[in-house]
Amino acid sequence: MQWDRGDSQSNSSDVEARSRQLLISVELMTGMRSRTRKFAPISSRVLLKASITSVLLLTVAFIVAYSIILVSVSNRMSYMHRTDDSDKSKGSKKLKFHHRHFEVNGRNRVFKFVNDTIVKWTIEEFDDAFTEKPKCLSGSKFVIIITSSPENSDRRRAIRRTWCNPRNYNLPKFSWQCIFLIGLTNHIPSEIIIENEIKTQGDILQGSYLDSYRNLTIKVMHGLNWVQNFCRSEYVLKTDDDVFVNTQVLHQMISRQSNIGKNLYVGYVYSDPKRLAVVRNTLNKWFVSEEVYPDTHYPPYASGMGYVLSMDVVRKMVDVCKYVQFIPNEDAYVGILADRLGIEPVMSGRFTVSSFGLRMCNYLYLIVIHSVMQPKEQYTMMNNTLVATSQCDVSAGPTEW
Repeated sequence: MQWDRGDSQSNSSDVEARSRQLLISVELMTGMRSRTRKFAPISSRVLLKASITSVLLLTVAFIVAYSIILVSVSNRMSYMHRTDDSDKSKGSKKLKFHHRHFEVNGRNRVFKFVNDTIVKWTIEEFDDAFTEKPKCLSGSKFVIIITSSPENSDRRRAIRRTWCNPRNYNLPKFSWQCIFLIGLTNHIPSEIIIENEIKTQGDILQGSYLDSYRNLTIKVMHGLNWVQNFCRSEYVLKTDDDVFVNTQVLHQMISRQSNIGKNLYVGYVYSDPKRLAVVRNTLNKWFVSEEVYPDTHYPPYASGMGYVLSMDVVRKMVDVCKYVQFIPNEDAYVGILADRLGIEPVMSGRFTVSSFGLRMCNYLYLIVIHSVMQPKEQYTMMNNTLVATSQCDVSAGPTEW
């Protein structure tokens, strides 16, 4: 019986111990639940607060980055110069003219020029100090400056891979050099693409002017000024990004020239008085006011699709242009400068305004072919020049413009 009582007492003690453990466990779990419920909202608020802070920080970072891009472009933007009668730019002086007789198709007329003691504008003010400049290839026989719009990256890519690459004709890399002339744009994606091309290609000369049609003269003179000061060669070809240039033929022509630096200005020359008439309609993109250009007609000039200048002519034009108010017609303006210098443009059948109806062997003769609107056409014409070289008689080679 003592054993039974002892056993009973031990059982009773075990029950009491287990009860206490259970109560302690229940109390502990209850306490943990209460504390969890107490701190759960706090944890949720912390996470929510962290998420909102991250979003705000990312938003602020994006706004700051975008603002930096806008400010960078804005600081480099020089808006288009106006050429209408109401233009009263700061510090401008009244124009003075002297007279000179000029003959068009047998008709003698009076031509007016700005007095060369008055500086009307300078090319240097349109240079963009914020962008890296192209590096000149030493030994190039000619430099090709190509006017291009900021958004035409596909055209520039096609040109680089075709007629701008001397290796396609098994010629040394430095045989000639291509430089694309581009102004500023307020279209951020295009500006980013251009900045990338400047870094990776090294063939873009960007000015501080707004890229527009009426600033085309500034664009071309900026390019000629760069060539004159930083990349002198024997000749310069000015052309556009919608043109195919048979650089192989041009290289052959220039290699055979014996009169380097002899006032050469050659291309497809306009001489018809109707074509040379100055447009006075203010709604026309070729509009030029009488105050800016008093005469009714331009002197004969080579089409802007492409013309070749010897280096001495480039130097003279860069020097004299500061005395002649620029007009939006780039090719007509170059003609005005040439006439001011007493240089006559040479008409050449090697420059054609259309690619329609050409035969294969024409590619041994032509230098500049206009109206090449699609980049893929550049590859087709490049192939045609190579085929023509193998199929047509090339024994004589080009010698005359």
